[in-house]
Amino acid sequence: MERKDVADWTPERIRRLWDWHASRVAGAEDGTPFSARLGTGLVRLVAHAGRLRGRVLDYGCGPGHLLAALLDAGVAEARGCDASPESVTRANARLAGRARW
Repeated sequence: MERKDVADWTPERIRRLWDWHASRVAGAEDGTPFSARLGTGLVRLVAHAGRLRGRVLDYGCGPGHLLAALLDAGVAEARGCDASPESVTRANARLAGRARW
């Protein structure tokens, strides 16, 4: 038996959901996205553990807050991907002209 609520999640609807999400400031009660609030701290923790090196892929990068922190920390190369074209546009705008992006 097929559940209607699951079957309704088509790739197009999923893309629209993430585009909508990217067009809003979402995350904490104050509206700050998770990666904007905690990305720098997470990068510092990983760097302190000696694990921050080489190339990095942020899968589900959203608007690129974590990618910016990774680039600031000096990773060799940072790439991001997201199902939302709006998020990709925002990440590219945020990181335009950055070395290693």
